[in-house]
Amino acid sequence: MNQFALWLASTPPSVFIQEHNAWAIPAIQSVHIVGIALVMGSVLMIDLRILGLAWTDRTLQQTTRRHGAASFDRELLRAHRIDRMIKGIETGDPWDSVIELALGIAGKSVLAAA
Repeated sequence: MNQFALWLASTPPSVFIQEHNAWAIPAIQSVHIVGIALVMGSVLMIDLRILGLAWTDRTLQQTTRRHGAASFDRELLRAHRIDRMIKGIETGDPWDSVIELALGIAGKSVLAAA
């Protein structure tokens, strides 16, 4: 187990986090919290609808269609890409991507009108 821990500590993402821990750790935690909020927000939305406490003007099928499996997968992949950007594994602006993630969760178009 010790060898695995030593190997893990020497991987490029781990070294990057160790060298940039002043901002990398809070940024990674922020992406993680957004991911948890995505999951819990979707669960809460469905639970409130099932209990009849919210969105009673829509059918349950309309409510679940708003954030179906494809939507969940897309936003989870977006959160994963943000995590990779923060770790320096993937190029891109993580802050712009967080905005895109928030818009995607809200069900708004991510592409700006030209």
